[in-house]
Amino acid sequence: MRLAVVEWEDACEIDNTPWEFEPEEHTYTPYIVTQVGYVCYDGPEGIILTSAHGSGQLARRNQIPRGMIRNTTYLDTYDG
Repeated sequence: MRLAVVEWEDACEIDNTPWEFEPEEHTYTPYIVTQVGYVCYDGPEGIILTSAHGSGQLARRNQIPRGMIRNTTYLDTYDG
């Protein structure tokens, strides 16, 4: 498995109380996540990462849809 850094935009809530006063204007601010992991799958619909692998087992996996991914950088110097 290749090691990669994936930057992706997550959905998020923008208010911290149940009700907010109507703002003068609405501003869209992306919430960008940077995640490092081993790539289990990289295909047209998205990427699947795990934080650890060994002895035929994987740690919990994260599935990130392609449309949320901003950038993927493979760390080619890793040979594990």
